[in-house]
Amino acid sequence: MGVRELIKGRKRMLEIIEGLPSIPPLTIFAGVRGGGKKLLAQYLAELHNYTFTMVDRDIDLIREAINNSYTVKEPVLYCIPDFEKLSINAMNALLKITEEPPNNSCFITTTEALSMIPATILSRAYIIINEPYSKEELRLFTDDEQVLSYAKTPADVLDKNNGIYMGNSQDK
Repeated sequence: MGVRELIKGRKRMLEIIEGLPSIPPLTIFAGVRGGGKKLLAQYLAELHNYTFTMVDRDIDLIREAINNSYTVKEPVLYCIPDFEKLSINAMNALLKITEEPPNNSCFITTTEALSMIPATILSRAYIIINEPYSKEELRLFTDDEQVLSYAKTPADVLDKNNGIYMGNSQDK
């Protein structure tokens, strides 16, 4: 099963991702926690035949990924979660990617708070805003009206079920 099959709803986001002719050197996926930003990043990597690699927010690991990005033979998409929680040094290290893009790699970061990212990075990154889930999209995950009354993301539905996707009754 490919990553695409795991994505429910998100029609507009899929149109944006599938419409990209190539992956920019630095892309920022912005949106609420639990909204599928990392899953969408995985799908983007799959679409363009890149290896998907998660990178922790540690400055040394980020620098190592940046250095490796210039020497890898096969295309790699490095994903760094929670950009807004990076140190200023880690954020600045990623500027190198925008100034000297590697040939075979790109970086995607996720964030809940674009306002906390320096303007120098925002002006050089390709930004994709992950729109909130509609109630109709959330119904793809549950038909429990109580859960739907407060759920904003699929993660809220999973939290209600102790991390287990119970599915919509139509799935049973």
